[in-house]
Amino acid sequence: MRESSPSLQWRTRLLAVILVCGFATPSLAQDAQDAPPPPSDGAKKDSPPKKTPPKAEKKEAPEATPPAAEPAAPPAAEPAAPPAAAPAAPPPPPPAAPQPPAIGSSVGGDDGLSLPTHPDTAAAKAAYNAGKYGEAIGHFRNLARRWPGNAAVYRALARACTWDSKPNDAINAYRAYLILLPDAADREKIQAELDLVLRKTKRPPKEGPPSRVKKALKQIDKRVQSGRLAGKKGAVAVYAKLMTGKYIGPALARGRDAIHTALLTGSKEAVSTWWSPTEKLSSRRLGTLVNGWIGLNEIDAPMPRGAEELVAAVTGLDHLVSGRFAEAVTTLAPVAPSDSRLRYAQALALMGAKRIDEAKQILGALARGDADPRVHLALGLIGGANGQQEGLDALHQALSHP
Repeated sequence: MRESSPSLQWRTRLLAVILVCGFATPSLAQDAQDAPPPPSDGAKKDSPPKKTPPKAEKKEAPEATPPAAEPAAPPAAEPAAPPAAAPAAPPPPPPAAPQPPAIGSSVGGDDGLSLPTHPDTAAAKAAYNAGKYGEAIGHFRNLARRWPGNAAVYRALARACTWDSKPNDAINAYRAYLILLPDAADREKIQAELDLVLRKTKRPPKEGPPSRVKKALKQIDKRVQSGRLAGKKGAVAVYAKLMTGKYIGPALARGRDAIHTALLTGSKEAVSTWWSPTEKLSSRRLGTLVNGWIGLNEIDAPMPRGAEELVAAVTGLDHLVSGRFAEAVTTLAPVAPSDSRLRYAQALALMGAKRIDEAKQILGALARGDADPRVHLALGLIGGANGQQEGLDALHQALSHP
């Protein structure tokens, strides 16, 4: 069966090309003969799909190895430090803070120019000079209550209050000082200190004592004039209430001085009345005086000068009039030697206590010279009681004395 014409033509052309080119070899010819024939016309003209060569699998690139780090450069040499400068001179010290005026050592002052002698004075000075101003204020206030007329106390109190940041209290104390000593040598200095403190407060205190103090002082004056010194409603009781209040100032001195004057005057009059042969001293009057002095002592109010002798005198006479002879002897003993009237009272108290020999000795000393007839009468009573002639003579002399 003859091959189709196209297939024959294809082979013939291939063989001719090989022969012409001189490349024909038996192997090549055989290969050409063994090659499959081209597709016939009757076969599907659609050529088979071209086989796409498989894509080579994309190999993952190996991870890039980081380039080796370059060796670190040697650290740069630090620049040489500049030569050390000479140390700067230290700044000048700040100016010293103002210091409070020191409290002086002058004490003993009934004159008001120095602080009084009292334990509170020593404690106040020590606290103030140590910078403990609050503690010092308490002691100075105690002193001002006991000595309300002492100007030096108010000056020290004012300065302590100033440094303790209590301007209103300081103002009151400065004013008290200037009231008590209007012509003081340091008046200008104290006034300057007062003016400085006044600038530190928006509402300075009013001048003078408060109304309740003024009212109490009027009550004291009325009671003094009426002789009501002792008792719950007496002048001393009103003053004691003022002493326990917050107010301190020269007004307290006015009330105290009024009571002192009344007690001093009353005590002197009581001794004179007791000695007078024409007057009689009542035990009530003596009791009022004694209780008045006791009341002042209980509130720690200092006695005026010379008051101790008068207190002992009226107290001793009160014991004598009330029949407490032993107490009268003891109370009168310190003051009797300087007053013949009280010496005679002591002798009577000894007689009442049946200490006749001691009474006779005192009366004998009083009878020398121009003695009062009552002295001779008392000697006569003692001698008559003992049956002695000298007692009868003394009694006769007393009765014949004009």
